[in-house]
Amino acid sequence: MVKKYSIQRNQFYTTVTSNEKVLHLRCKKNCGWSLRGTKKSEHSDGFTIVTYKGPHRDTCVTEVLSTDHAHLDSSIISDFVKSFVQKDSYLKVEFIQELISKHFQFDVTYRRAWYAREKVIAEVFGDWESSYGRLPHFMEALKQSNPGTVVVWKHKVLVDGVYYSNMEVFERVFWVFGPCVEGFKHCMSIICIDGTHLYGKFKGTLLVAASVDANFQVFPLAFALVEGQNTSSWSWFLGCIRVHVTQRDGLCVISDRHAGIIAAMNDPNVGFTEPRAYHRFCVRHLASNLKTHVRRNDMRDIWFLFHDAGRRYGICTTNFSEIFNNVLKGARFLPIMSLVELTFHRVNKYFTDKRELSQARSEQGLAYPPKFTSIMEKNISKARYHKVEAYNRRLHIYQVETKRGDRIGRKGGHRHTVNFQLRMCTCNKPRIFHLPCSHVLAVCAKYSISERPWVDRVLQSEAYTNTYTPQFWPIPCETAWRDYGGPKLIPDNSMVRGQGRPKSRRIRNEMDETNRPASKCGLCHQQGHNKRSCPSRSTGH
Repeated sequence: MVKKYSIQRNQFYTTVTSNEKVLHLRCKKNCGWSLRGTKKSEHSDGFTIVTYKGPHRDTCVTEVLSTDHAHLDSSIISDFVKSFVQKDSYLKVEFIQELISKHFQFDVTYRRAWYAREKVIAEVFGDWESSYGRLPHFMEALKQSNPGTVVVWKHKVLVDGVYYSNMEVFERVFWVFGPCVEGFKHCMSIICIDGTHLYGKFKGTLLVAASVDANFQVFPLAFALVEGQNTSSWSWFLGCIRVHVTQRDGLCVISDRHAGIIAAMNDPNVGFTEPRAYHRFCVRHLASNLKTHVRRNDMRDIWFLFHDAGRRYGICTTNFSEIFNNVLKGARFLPIMSLVELTFHRVNKYFTDKRELSQARSEQGLAYPPKFTSIMEKNISKARYHKVEAYNRRLHIYQVETKRGDRIGRKGGHRHTVNFQLRMCTCNKPRIFHLPCSHVLAVCAKYSISERPWVDRVLQSEAYTNTYTPQFWPIPCETAWRDYGGPKLIPDNSMVRGQGRPKSRRIRNEMDETNRPASKCGLCHQQGHNKRSCPSRSTGH
């Protein structure tokens, strides 16, 4: 309260005495203002004022107009923004600076605002160090309340040659929820994997595996916290998936071109070499890498279509795992136990929402999920303009000629052969996307044939409903958790991020997903870009 009072009046005090029993303050300009407080007992929350001399003289107001105030420290800021961080742990540091500026009429540095957010996170979500000790207890309660859930640990016994009695140092943890294991059995044979940095007190990486459901939406599969992205961590993560999540053969794993992932996928011991699995790269990352090396400005307009026997189901990017990273927005700033707990609650909510949607469609007797229905409607609309000619009705062989009709800008005149026995069309789309193309639907419409056999079972409403039928169960109150008999888990001090200092400018921008106002370009002296990206380089001005 004294700090806030001084900030509001733009006055300053100095501390004469400050300990557990006594607090003595006086005016920094010796105007006579002073305050003395004491604590009645050790358990008291604050000091009781016993002596007060004031108010400050008018002459002790600072003569220099400052944009900062010495008493506007991280403690004051953390108290002020606590309610905001409770609602959104992803609260941007720049937003905190803006809040403080509007409320107190003083500016605070990025460093001070960052420290304030760290204090609130520790207060609301738990201490960073103790969070490691509580995590094994939470994981045991999670497994007991949600059957089928698997947790795999990797600890260090020795750190820098020191042995910790009845303690182990955290290195990695993998977890997959029981309902996700069951639900994946009804998803596409696709796993998208991606990694994202943690931005708390301790460094690390969150690895995420996701699949795709019958509605062409992300399906959360498995998670891991590791020291970073490397061959060892990716091999361990993928190995855990193969052992504890799925033994399905023919999986298509989509990822970026990280060297650790490539090495892990090529290691027979991990379990993802062909034909058990097929590795495909994210097309968006390929385009980005190609643009970097070729340096063509029009590279963003190039789209790729890969014909790989339909293993991708038409999925060309890792957007699904990245989209779920957005579902976990804010988790990367939290202590480790709160991060894991957040994945549980977010995935449960995701299942609940999708379960209600899929069951509603099932009760209405709808054959296909919403996204698939939308695709079918577009293909049916195109099929109306096709001309069908039968070549063998017994063998179900037809030729389909595309017509433009009144569709402006569309080309016609292409001919495709449709073979119902082989489930094949020469456009190759049924093989790639596992659903009927417009040429197949044109035949179905003319001869009253069902298109259902052309639709992969994982794209039908039954699969959509079964994916989200598995049930999550509440985790009991911590007082009801069973005793944990394992070693105490402690963090690896070598993973402390810069000993608590704020991140570099590059990491700040990654954390807040926004860049600071750009300085003036040295070439054209305009804001918003630099010499390398300056339009004047290409125009010659």
